[in-house]
Amino acid sequence: MIEITGSAQYDAWHARTLPPVEQLAANVWVVPVPCPYSIRHTFSYVLSNDAGEFLVVDPGWDEDTGRHQLTSAIEKAGLRLSRLVGVVVTHAHSDHLAMAPWLASASGAWVGTHRVEAASIRRLMTSDRTTRAQADRLWLEDGGTPAQVTAELLRAEPWVPRALETSLRELEHDELLPLEGRDVRVLFTPGHTAGHLSVVDADNRVILTGDHVLPTISSNVGVGPHEPDRNSVAEYLGSLATVEPWADFEVLPAHQYRFRGLADRTAELRAHQAERSAEIRELLGDQPHATVWQIAERITWSRGWENLDSPNRRMALMEVTAHLRHLRMRSLA
Repeated sequence: MIEITGSAQYDAWHARTLPPVEQLAANVWVVPVPCPYSIRHTFSYVLSNDAGEFLVVDPGWDEDTGRHQLTSAIEKAGLRLSRLVGVVVTHAHSDHLAMAPWLASASGAWVGTHRVEAASIRRLMTSDRTTRAQADRLWLEDGGTPAQVTAELLRAEPWVPRALETSLRELEHDELLPLEGRDVRVLFTPGHTAGHLSVVDADNRVILTGDHVLPTISSNVGVGPHEPDRNSVAEYLGSLATVEPWADFEVLPAHQYRFRGLADRTAELRAHQAERSAEIRELLGDQPHATVWQIAERITWSRGWENLDSPNRRMALMEVTAHLRHLRMRSLA
């Protein structure tokens, strides 16, 4: 069972409002940055040292309101943008990454993410968009998506941060970040994406989990049309074990609210993945030739399949695909 430590964040989450900027320690600030998705905002974290240098983790969605929110918080912390060392991005989703090119341009800082995620970003920069669109449509059709809804589920052209080409820095598991006098390092925690990372601030006994571990939401662990060999479920289960040495640290997620009880939460998430695989396997026992779409519309979703909008139905198909692959690789389907 988790202990909620971010009470103001918890209240704002349930009131569907923007929580306040908060100082968690002398050199840790949390800044909610609004975004247009249903998740409503992303928590950006400012980690500084005694010399006035600092890192920003997950700057968030890029719009004028978010820029003002983040730069105002930096000023409130007594920091200057010119002393920004680097921008660390847990993964390349736009509600985490989008403001990074602007921050890098305004400060001269690098933008760091795990080398696997960096490779994904570079593939998007260089691959042919027509080929990607064709592969996306074929992936949906092969999964049994009805023709009348395929167009609704086609992925919009991904936001490609071309401005990152010159500032992108590859990070490795357990790498100490260059913030002098501070013990801040990254962990490789794939699953939600192939190159997701988390950040450990040992000085303040906090772990920034991005979308890897959230207090009540189970992040999407899926595979899409451009990941033919990836077992994201196995990655995710391994990554839950990766963060367990920091079980007594306070968890600072990218969404919802901060909490303690990392070991209990990872146990819940591990059980959720097992239940999802078991549910799909049971359905296949009754309907061995069911398509991805037919499985998705028959298994359990917290909001109910009928209440999922097109982006969430697409993520559901990605999740079912991932579990089918996981079961097949274990010779269980």
